[in-house]
Amino acid sequence: MPASNGAKNDHVDRAIDVITETPLRPAEALPAIDALGESGDPRAVEPLIALLKRSNDLTVKIHACDALGRIGDPRAIDPLIEKLQDRDDDFYVRKKAAYTLYAIYRHGHLDPEQQDKVRAHWRSWYLL
Repeated sequence: MPASNGAKNDHVDRAIDVITETPLRPAEALPAIDALGESGDPRAVEPLIALLKRSNDLTVKIHACDALGRIGDPRAIDPLIEKLQDRDDDFYVRKKAAYTLYAIYRHGHLDPEQQDKVRAHWRSWYLL
């Protein structure tokens, strides 16, 4: 039997608590990040964006990008573009940001301006 909305909300709230803890414990954060992506809950977008910006852990950032792509919320576009353009960040994080932008684009929830923005930055990644 599927979890009720109340149970789902509790799981999402707990996962958000885990990823916003300081200091972040990657061993606990990674399953929480993945659960947030699976949930598709838009409440997870801002905490995941904050995590992507503040974490120094390569694996955490890659999982955060993946979760944002699964949720598909347009609020993630600008932070992902910033990550994509950050030449000081790891190549694999930047590559995951490019794929995530494409995943969000494929969700089909973007207005024409957002679509153009994603296409332009996604293409620029492959022209580096």
